[in-house]
Amino acid sequence: MATPQERRQLTKSLVRLTLLLVLVGTAIALTGMLHGLRHPEDWLQWFEDNPKEGAGVFILGYTISTVLLVPGVIFNLFAGMAFSLLWGSFCTWVGTVLGQTLAFLTARYLLRELVVSLTSERYSAWSAVDEAISRESWKVVSLLRLSIVVPYNFLNYMLGASSVGFVQYTVASALGVIPSTILFVYIGSITRDIGRVLSGDVPVAGPLGLFVGIVGVFILLGVAWHIARITKSAISDVMGKDLDHVLEEEG
Repeated sequence: MATPQERRQLTKSLVRLTLLLVLVGTAIALTGMLHGLRHPEDWLQWFEDNPKEGAGVFILGYTISTVLLVPGVIFNLFAGMAFSLLWGSFCTWVGTVLGQTLAFLTARYLLRELVVSLTSERYSAWSAVDEAISRESWKVVSLLRLSIVVPYNFLNYMLGASSVGFVQYTVASALGVIPSTILFVYIGSITRDIGRVLSGDVPVAGPLGLFVGIVGVFILLGVAWHIARITKSAISDVMGKDLDHVLEEEG
């Protein structure tokens, strides 16, 4: 009969194999479905002509790109251009949740030693953040998601190598990314509308309508910046020391 340690090792091996198969399978599927689309206009047209298939491809692409550390803002903006604000935000959120969860599992079961080493090298005082996570996982993870102190994709891996539990990470992260998701999808949709107006594809809905849309973007950016400041201060309160100083202390 296998010992508890052997069972844990077997479980880790199975998780690693599953993660690798998911990544490889997703990459192959995306390559096959999008073969022949070489220009941005072709991509947008394909997604507009195939909304259901497009949503599936977009979510798969977002998921695997998050694991590969591709900046998510690119997909957020694209979703605003290819879909409606509501549908684009939903598809982006689903892709974000799946991607950050898969990145978390990759860091925990495949690359834990490497992530711990790189994090300790870059942020010598990261242990202070990890200690705060162990005390108040839900609060700290949610605040880290709302802040912009640590890049989103790297944070997925750093949290995967931290002491946070899977459930706390998944739920807190899923809720914490909603504001930024809506913000950048909205910017993408405004960019699309402006482009169509300039190209003459759609008539201008009056100067006021265009002005309101642009002003709305700047208002949302201001709100996001203010939220980031508040959350950074809240994280510092939990740790008992300034977060900026912690992240600036390099080894």
